[in-house]
Amino acid sequence: MSKHYTLEELIADESFIDWIRNGRPRESYWYNEYLNNESVKAHTAEASRLINSILIRKERITPERLQRLKESIDRKIESRSLYVHQSKSFKITWYKKFSIAAALVLTILYVTYQSTDVDEILAVEDTIVENTSSEYITKSTASGEKHTIQLTDGTVVKLNSNSEIRYSKTFSDTTRVVELTGEAFFEVKQDVHRPFIVISNTIEIKALGTSFNVRLTGKQKDVNVTLATGKVEVSNSASESKQKVYLSPSQQVVYKSSKGEFSDVKQVNLGVALAWKDGRIVFDRAESIEVFSYLSEWYGIAIYQMDANNQKWEYSGEFEGESLENVLSSIGYVEGFNYVIKKDSVLIYND
Repeated sequence: MSKHYTLEELIADESFIDWIRNGRPRESYWYNEYLNNESVKAHTAEASRLINSILIRKERITPERLQRLKESIDRKIESRSLYVHQSKSFKITWYKKFSIAAALVLTILYVTYQSTDVDEILAVEDTIVENTSSEYITKSTASGEKHTIQLTDGTVVKLNSNSEIRYSKTFSDTTRVVELTGEAFFEVKQDVHRPFIVISNTIEIKALGTSFNVRLTGKQKDVNVTLATGKVEVSNSASESKQKVYLSPSQQVVYKSSKGEFSDVKQVNLGVALAWKDGRIVFDRAESIEVFSYLSEWYGIAIYQMDANNQKWEYSGEFEGESLENVLSSIGYVEGFNYVIKKDSVLIYND
């Protein structure tokens, strides 16, 4: 049985720090853990953000300097919004804040020992985090954030909340490979000599010049691929049978990880499936748990249901540029629930 790792354990582990700072190479114990250990996969993006916020400076370490670093960590952790949905998700408490701060101080000491210089914790801004410390570039977004990235080949990537991409600083002469966790929309620059390949979990999506959406979702890590323009080949690299599916515009396929197979290809409404990239929230007969989970990620705030068993419904609606309060008021009026918005959480309850 795989060991369960906490966030603070990962950012205090020297070998894990090396793996992150070296661009997460595939020929590594931690890469295998990332693929197969759910706790490592769940915390890697956040751990990467914290570790990569440390930059090297030519400065001697002192007790006063170390204390300032710890206070900086505490301030950023205190102000940071973390996604929590019901009891199964990760909720940070005062003792976890202390543990993470302590682990980060250990990380500082370790990197300082390696470099003989001291590291400075920079303010972790509410924008994309980038690591370019090796031959690979890793970019990620936190809860409630979205970002547009242009790759070196001209391909444009729109990265959704709680997502991460990793790619080589220089693509090879034969392929362009990007690894994705979370959700992103790709507008691929055409290059007939170099296919563009997105790897998400064990699924590979291959294209020449096209646009498509990839989303890694749920506890089972299903991969959802939606094609907007062009044509793509979707395959399972871990399957001995080399399953392949070809999509045409407005088609979608889902790889069910628990079953090890693809769903039937279906036609979808692109206006609904790709609404997020244009700043719109669109629900089409979405179940209640899906609605609250989506809003939690979109607005970067924890949402709790007091009685989830009695709050099961399906909702259809569209919002653009609306506050969370307005969205909840509209849905609550239709579905019959009330809510309370606090500083960092929302409580949903029946009338």
